[in-house]
Amino acid sequence: MVDNPPIKREDLSRLFIEFAGPAEECRFLDCLHSGEVDCGVKDAVKDGLVLNSRYQNYLTILEEVIERERCYR
Repeated sequence: MVDNPPIKREDLSRLFIEFAGPAEECRFLDCLHSGEVDCGVKDAVKDGLVLNSRYQNYLTILEEVIERERCYR
């Protein structure tokens, strides 16, 4: 068993290496790639450059991370 510190929402996308390039096109530096406008990652998913299944996994984990952050506050 490994006891790792919890992942922060702003760090999660770094674990999805295929987001790195498209994320540079995001309008906002703190883009979470979920509900923001002008998101390079969402555009890459739309254009088929990032697998939709990977993006959906990211959104699921992001939701869990945000929920966990609410529990800790």
